[in-house]
Amino acid sequence: MTETQKRKAAERAARIKLYRRNIATVYKLATEAERRSGLLWYETAFNEAARLGQAFKLSPLTVSYVIAALSPNNDWTGNLLDAAAVCASFTRGELSALARAFDADKVSGWRARGDKDAFKGLGVKTYPANIAKAERILSGALDVLNGRKVTAFQHNIYFADSRLVTVDTHAASVAHNFRYTAATVCKVLNPRTYDDYAESYAAEADKRGLLPKQIQAITWVSWRRIHAASIGRGRKKGGRG
Repeated sequence: MTETQKRKAAERAARIKLYRRNIATVYKLATEAERRSGLLWYETAFNEAARLGQAFKLSPLTVSYVIAALSPNNDWTGNLLDAAAVCASFTRGELSALARAFDADKVSGWRARGDKDAFKGLGVKTYPANIAKAERILSGALDVLNGRKVTAFQHNIYFADSRLVTVDTHAASVAHNFRYTAATVCKVLNPRTYDDYAESYAAEADKRGLLPKQIQAITWVSWRRIHAASIGRGRKKGGRG
């Protein structure tokens, strides 16, 4: 190992040590009710996916993908409402026509060259590009879901024993003990740093006999309560992240 490699390894070890300490602190601050809520959070999320699936004659697997696709910068209540609206439109045979109007093949992130108002009548608050992605998922293209956070979120919802970690704005904030927003979290959370956070949550979960997604959910619930006032002021679209 070169000196540069040794230095980078030492810096990463120091970061993970800091993240673990901050995660452990927020976990210890969680009330008993918050720990129970966090332990069951993803199980409850799966039950919501199953409920929507039953309502619209879709599989819980497909709905879990739809929920994940619509989750960026969306709070949980809004996420479910948006998923219900999108699934209902698809079941009525309307969503695909709207997606064609939006010109889903020409979207890049949230910037679109199609009709940006195509989905306006749905009454959803998530990004139009993500609605177009949900339509493709509902049409059978599950593989269009990408991005480590959203793919981990879907995996956490659908698979009871999932060991992936959903590292969102709140998870990064907990790890840094600093309240980032959706607009500022990109300073610390990116594809190069994702593994540092995931490893930190997994290590603290293993230490307590939990799944990584359970400690992530517990600390999220606790962090939300601790910073409720500032989260409310700084939220753009809800902030599930």
